[in-house]
Amino acid sequence: MSCQNFSPSEMRRWKANARERNRMHSLNIALDRLRNHLPFVHGNDSLSHRSALKLSKIETLRLARNYLILLTEILHNTRFDRSPFNDYDLIGQILAFGFSQQSLNKLSIMMNFTPFKQIQRPSLIVRKIFIKYNL
Repeated sequence: MSCQNFSPSEMRRWKANARERNRMHSLNIALDRLRNHLPFVHGNDSLSHRSALKLSKIETLRLARNYLILLTEILHNTRFDRSPFNDYDLIGQILAFGFSQQSLNKLSIMMNFTPFKQIQRPSLIVRKIFIKYNL
């Protein structure tokens, strides 16, 4: 069916669908680029393993938010050698904050957390950090 056979309303719908496809394509490219800059996400070498553990759009955005909060907290801490952020469990809890159970399972595999419970329940320190950011 060529474009000439479309009625005006069908043509508007076709153009709107094309714009939406382009918008979603651009969004997916941007999210893939963001995933490449997040810790623990791009380190898997196996393509099948990577696609099986690919973060969803909302998981990617949550992890990016949590990563920015973690980096901000580290920067505001003057003495990193005495920082609580040297604790891998604490870092994992911050990165995993706000994730669903299924997403936590995926993230714990990506982060190589053997005892999954380490990141499942945020500590008081982590809860205070996120309260500070109204989350």
